Amino acid sequence: MKADVFSAIGSILAKLHSLDSPLTKSVSREQRLIEMDKKIAKLAQAFPAFGGELMQLSRRIRSELTDLPALNPVVIHGDIHIGQFMLTADNTVAILDFDGCSYGDPAQDLADMLVDPHLNQSGRGLVIAQNPLLPVEFAVSMLTTYQEHAPHMVSSQAIVWQSRVQLVNKAYRA
Repeated sequence: MKADVFSAIGSILAKLHSLDSPLTKSVSREQRLIEMDKKIAKLAQAFPAFGGELMQLSRRIRSELTDLPALNPVVIHGDIHIGQFMLTADNTVAILDFDGCSYGDPAQDLADMLVDPHLNQSGRGLVIAQNPLLPVEFAVSMLTTYQEHAPHMVSSQAIVWQSRVQLVNKAYRA
């Protein structure tokens, strides 16, 4: 059943990213960097011994932005993580909490989902971090199904970049 759930998450995200919606809110990659830099500044203030390394990390992530393929915004969830999915009594996977939806980079949702199992120890939703191999199985199943159902390809380079941004966000929340 695990593989079915993982595939269902990939399929759900592909369907979400395929929606035609009258949303007016959008999130650019640059806006993600602005938010990341605010968090890095607060982390550097809280941990001055690491300030130089944190600023270097910010510069590195910023410099990688220019190498990313052009963004073709789609409807994204914007706050996707394992806890945003629910397994119903009939084993249907449902997605929750759409208040963060906007137009943005589909790699953001995919990266957020790939980062979450490594860090999520909260016990909410479909937590899979207890087995170290499960995040790999999850990633392969989710991304394979996503690419089979998505009407567009998402750059692996963009997913890696968005993962770095998300890891900084998660470090700030820790």
